[in-house]
Amino acid sequence: MNEDAKRLAELGLMTATLSHELRQPIFGVRSLSQILAARLGGEHEELTSELLRQVEYLDTLVDGISTFARQSGDGDAPVDSGAVLDQAAELLRHRAKRRAVTIEVDRDHAAPAARGDHVGLMQVLVNLLNNAIDASPRDGVVGLSNRLRGDRVVLEVADHGPGIAPELRERVFEPFFTTKAAGEGTGLGLAISRDLVARWGGEMHLEDNAPGTVVRVELAAWT
Repeated sequence: MNEDAKRLAELGLMTATLSHELRQPIFGVRSLSQILAARLGGEHEELTSELLRQVEYLDTLVDGISTFARQSGDGDAPVDSGAVLDQAAELLRHRAKRRAVTIEVDRDHAAPAARGDHVGLMQVLVNLLNNAIDASPRDGVVGLSNRLRGDRVVLEVADHGPGIAPELRERVFEPFFTTKAAGEGTGLGLAISRDLVARWGGEMHLEDNAPGTVVRVELAAWT
């Protein structure tokens, strides 16, 4: 077993342990959030609703991490790609706003369901969107879109950042390789995302956006 494979095996064990340990505090935060919402009533409904949405996302994310760590599930289910785009954008809109970045969603409501896994695709889109926000300049725009192309549902995340050098476009999918500064990235997000997409029979590609980068996820349309 090479060094990267050993590190990935260790990561699987670590994430399985971490997801187990996170269950109890997530349950506690959810319960306290519900109590807080009941006590505050409608006065701060928007804030308490957002807090509960974030807690629910944490819960589903832990489920997804557990699934990845077990290497189980083939993602053979219909997924509404447009709904996933909307949910990912909503979850990260506040983070984008803090960085003066605008998220624009171009959703094709006529696009059919894609073959995959809802929670897994959320993980993929949230990771790609986080990367795009990080790469964007102040007052930049990140675009999310979905469409049907032939028998494939295509999702794109586009930014207008500095882009990625052509010689690095495949290397960014290698485990532990990152273009971010030390301490700002694990180098696992894109590797895990492409692995998940591949499990569903899909593909992930990086393309130049002149300036910026487009990450394209292609999944089979559910028929």
